[in-house]
Amino acid sequence: QAEAHTELADEEGDDTPAHAAASLFVKNLNFETDDNSLHEAFKDLKGFRKATVRYRTDANRPGEKLSSGFGFVEFKDKKCAKSGSKAMQGIILDGHALEIKMSDRKTASKRDKEENDES
Repeated sequence: QAEAHTELADEEGDDTPAHAAASLFVKNLNFETDDNSLHEAFKDLKGFRKATVRYRTDANRPGEKLSSGFGFVEFKDKKCAKSGSKAMQGIILDGHALEIKMSDRKTASKRDKEENDES
């Protein structure tokens, strides 16, 4: 049985195609949460690609890094990202309730394409 696919306009007025890769901005991460634990939390969601925590340099300990308390989770398309956002909003990870929204950050695949187009 074939599934009917329809692309719905984004309620925020975003004109990004629904089939393009999309990222979620995830904030309120515990400073102990790393890429692996964020990956483990999202890995079973449909369309999941990768999860990364953002870090900054520790001014008090050169060469060390500190979590910035937020990260990004990439999905294969906007529909999967929105579904993932709804499923994970408020979920407790490492003692912190996740706050999630759609990101306007370019996914790695979009950055690579743009860099190749400029060459």
